[in-house]
Amino acid sequence: MTEIAIGLVAGLLIGLTGVGVGTVMTALLVVLTPISTLTAVGTSLAVGTVTKLVGVWEHHKFDRVNWKLAGYLLAGSVPGTWLGGLLLHHLKGQISAHDLDSYLKYGLALTMAATALLLPVLRARKTNPAPEPSTRNYSPWKILITGFVVGVLVSLVSIGSGSVTMLLLLMLVSLPTSELVGTDIFYGLVTVGSAAAMHLWMGHVDGNLWIKLLVGSVPGVVLGSHLSGFLSEKGYGWIYAALYISIAARLLVR
Repeated sequence: MTEIAIGLVAGLLIGLTGVGVGTVMTALLVVLTPISTLTAVGTSLAVGTVTKLVGVWEHHKFDRVNWKLAGYLLAGSVPGTWLGGLLLHHLKGQISAHDLDSYLKYGLALTMAATALLLPVLRARKTNPAPEPSTRNYSPWKILITGFVVGVLVSLVSIGSGSVTMLLLLMLVSLPTSELVGTDIFYGLVTVGSAAAMHLWMGHVDGNLWIKLLVGSVPGVVLGSHLSGFLSEKGYGWIYAALYISIAARLLVR
């Protein structure tokens, strides 16, 4: 039941905010179950591939996916995920897995905690007045670089396809948050799928755990996708800030 509950919470957050696979599911698996961090990362990515597929379909029905923006993100992230996987494979032979895990997650935790403090104010400033849907107002090169950096992060620690991407999109792109969420879920589907394939090849996916998590995450993402259109722009900012602070605290005390 614990694994199903974890899947439900993560699925709900994926549908509502685009965040959940790395930041929530992996964290809860590490804290509440006895599995190893690598298995938590690999299995979360495998679950996220299916869950995000459902989320993309739900958001597409409400026309909340900006396909051009997602294309720029993917052009950077797909090579990034494979580079991150190869880097992880190389570093595992050079330093201990514990040290590698600590260095990456402490740095990410500090970054997320710092940005969480500014996110509600930043989002309120960028959405006043409210932007028009699907209007291009971003630099393609910045989006490409964002995708590449996030792709590397996803392969290394499973965190990034939702949380870090949404943070950077909120800073770089002035589009309605519900449209950014739908776009982020589609982008995360391909990025997470690519990283999951790498981890499956390395033997980091637990099949039984994968099924239990899916039982909770699929209905959760459907419910979250329907609720996302009713959440205010200010509400998104505070939800992300609370998520980042809680995740950063979890990473720092681990």
